[in-house]
Amino acid sequence: AVLYSTQGNAQFLQCETTGPSIKIADAQPCTGETFCLDVTVLDFTDITSAKFPIFWDTSIVEFVGVQDLNLTALEMADFDETEVANGLLKVDWVYQDCNIATDAITLPDNQIIFKLCFRAKSTYGQTTLIDIPNDSELTNDPEPISVKRLNVCVSNIGLCPTPGFISTCVSPLELYSTSTIGNPGELV
Repeated sequence: AVLYSTQGNAQFLQCETTGPSIKIADAQPCTGETFCLDVTVLDFTDITSAKFPIFWDTSIVEFVGVQDLNLTALEMADFDETEVANGLLKVDWVYQDCNIATDAITLPDNQIIFKLCFRAKSTYGQTTLIDIPNDSELTNDPEPISVKRLNVCVSNIGLCPTPGFISTCVSPLELYSTSTIGNPGELV
């Protein structure tokens, strides 16, 4: 089972890490449509640096760019776009070298740190995740995800990613249920 926690209007995947959560928004663009996804954070406290890959299926969406940077010291140069044709974007943001840092960045929950923009290429009903994989073979990096917190510099505190779900021109069906008690034969 996948567990989610709700913070305001955003749902974040619950996982076992002391690091922040990063959520990529969902979208239902139609073929040829350009769209942007909010990338938001939760529990982003005393962070000095964050490195992570973002991966997608290039037969479904085409990368257009990054915009609306909203994290101190985050610059376009922090986005390695050399492999976007293969569906891989690498983010490597450093506020301060953790080993000598005197302060760090803390953001409110659900803060948008940047937006990812794509163009839908596929036909009706095709899907892909816009994911943050911890896969060293995919990224050719022995430590694809690395997050450092002030005063805990010797440890990579990791992060908890929640991928974005892209469905071409189709909204996903979401089912919600609650617990209830009934007797045999009763409609509940």
